[in-house]
Amino acid sequence: MKRIALSLVAIALLAGAANAAGGLKWARTLKDALAQARERGAMIFICEAVSGEPDNEAQIAALNDPAFIKAAKNFVCLFANPSPIAGSNRIEIDGRPEPTVQGLPGVAVKDARHAWNEVRVSYVDLNTNSAGDTKIPFQFVIDGNGKVIAQIVNGTKEGGFGVVPATALAAALNAITNQFGKGLSEDEYVELKEKVEKARKAWKAGNLREALKLAEEVLKKNDRTTIADGAKEIRDTIVNQGEESLARADELVATDPTGAVVLLEDMQKAFAGTDLARAAKKKLAQLKRKPEVKAVLAEIKARHEAEKALLKALGDIEKGQYAKGLKALDGVAKKYEGSPLGDKAAAAAKALRADEEKMAVAREQSAAKYCKGWLSMARSFAKNGMNDKAKARYQEIIDKFPGTSFAEVAAEEMAKLR
Repeated sequence: MKRIALSLVAIALLAGAANAAGGLKWARTLKDALAQARERGAMIFICEAVSGEPDNEAQIAALNDPAFIKAAKNFVCLFANPSPIAGSNRIEIDGRPEPTVQGLPGVAVKDARHAWNEVRVSYVDLNTNSAGDTKIPFQFVIDGNGKVIAQIVNGTKEGGFGVVPATALAAALNAITNQFGKGLSEDEYVELKEKVEKARKAWKAGNLREALKLAEEVLKKNDRTTIADGAKEIRDTIVNQGEESLARADELVATDPTGAVVLLEDMQKAFAGTDLARAAKKKLAQLKRKPEVKAVLAEIKARHEAEKALLKALGDIEKGQYAKGLKALDGVAKKYEGSPLGDKAAAAAKALRADEEKMAVAREQSAAKYCKGWLSMARSFAKNGMNDKAKARYQEIIDKFPGTSFAEVAAEEMAKLR
C-alpha cells in the first residue's frame, strides 16, 4: 500500500458533520491491536499524547468527540502515553479495577504506558527530530502487518505538532478508509466473532444446517479477514462431509440400495435448505425410479410407520392411558408380527397385562368409552317403563365389562327395577 501524509489543511477541507453513539473499545497493546486488525481486516489508528500539556490534553479531548468516534469505529484504536495522569474512573482488567487515563476513561493508565513503550520500539523515527526530541501529540495509521499508511498531523517533527481537531481527525480517517477500503467495524467484529463461535458449537453438536447457515452469514459479510478463516474451515469441512456422503451413496446404489436411500434421506435432513440437500434429493428421486429401490422404500416407510405407532402407544401408556396404549400395542404386534418392532410391541403388551393394577385402570378406561352411553340408554328405558329393554342393556354392561365400576352400577340399578 502507498504511504501518504495528510496535512491539517487538507483534512480540514474533508471534515463534515457526523454523530456517533457510544465510545470506542481501545486496544490494550500494540500486539493486541495488530492481531485484531488482521482478524477484522482493518487498519490501526495510533494516537500519542502526554498528559498535562495544553495541546496534548486538547488532543485527548478530541478522542471523545462523536465525529471522531464514528470514523474511528472502522479502525482498531490504540492510545500511547509516556506519563498518563489517572482520572477518577476505573476499568476492570483481569478481574481487577484499574485507574484510567484522565479524559479517556476507556484506556487504563498501565496500558497507555505500555503501548507507548511498544510504539517507540517500532515507530520512534516518525516523530523524533534531528535533535533526538520526540514531538507529540502525534497520530498515525498502520495496517495489520505494521506498515505505516498515513500520518495525521498539524505541524512537523522539526517544528513540533499542535492539536488536530476531532472533525479533522474524522475527515482524515474517512479519507484513508475511502482510499484503502475498510474492514469490519468494531461492532461487526464482535457480531461475526460470536457467529463463528455459535457455528463451531452447532457443528460439534451435529447441527450441520445451523452451522453452515451461520458460517455462510459470516463469509457473506466479509470473507477477507482472518476471523473469516474460522467460518471457511467450518463451511468447507461440512461441505466436504456432504460431498463424501453423496459419493458414498453413489457407491452403495449397486450393492446396498437400502443404505444409499437411508444415507440420502439423512443428508436431506442434516443439510436441509442447502445445495447439498438439494443434490441428495435429486439423487434420491433418481433412485426411486428403480424397481428394486421402490421395494426398499416401501420397507423403510413401513418401518417408520411401525416405529411411530409403537412410540405413540408407549407414550399413551406413559401418560396412564392404558386401554388406548394396549390396543395400539396389540395392533402393532399383529401388523408387524415377526419383526423386531412387532416383537417389541408384543412384549410391551404382555408386560402391561401382567400388571393387575394398571389393567384394572385399563378396564375402567375401556368401559367408560361404551358404558356411559349404555347406562344413559338403560335409564331412559327404565324411566319410560320399558324394563325388559333396560335390563338387557344393564346385562350387556355386566357381561362385557365385569369387575368395573360400571358393572357394579348396572347391577344395582337393574335390581331396583320392578
